[in-house]
Amino acid sequence: MTWSPIQPLAARKNNGVTGITVARSKSGGRFKPRVTVAIRLDKVDLPWIKRGVAASVEIGAGKHDGMIRISPGGPHQLKAFSGTASRVEGLLRLCFPPLPGMPDIDAEPTACIFEIEDGALVVDLPAWANPPKPAETKPATALPPPPKLPTAHCAPPSKPFGISGPDHAQVIVERQSSLRRSP
Repeated sequence: MTWSPIQPLAARKNNGVTGITVARSKSGGRFKPRVTVAIRLDKVDLPWIKRGVAASVEIGAGKHDGMIRISPGGPHQLKAFSGTASRVEGLLRLCFPPLPGMPDIDAEPTACIFEIEDGALVVDLPAWANPPKPAETKPATALPPPPKLPTAHCAPPSKPFGISGPDHAQVIVERQSSLRRSP
């Protein structure tokens, strides 16, 4: 008998490279659909990022399209993940409803680029979180004019179409009267 070692599960990629990951749960599950932002305290140096602190989340527009801004004060609360290992690592989570236009999918935690701007945390959302952009449409070009067809020179008919000779109604009357005369 021989034995082969079983390899442990691979750790998530980019875990520890960046301080922010973003995940998404879709609707129809046990919990309400939500976006979860995980913040590593050893990678994000902001004094207000602590367990239990209230935060606001804003969605960017224009040049900040595809980004969220997390700043102190607001209806959201920074919480620890469940489990003792998460508390030891210094990992906090912030959950909020899916953004408008965000696809209804389950998305694994994805490492995100972030920066600190005016005391707020600005996170560049992963590609799956951004709603699809409408296809760029080109202005319609004018259709070319229809080709000119040769004109036919037809002479009017010499006789009208249909019954030629006596009037049609008169022919019918004559036939009916001839049928009545026959014994």
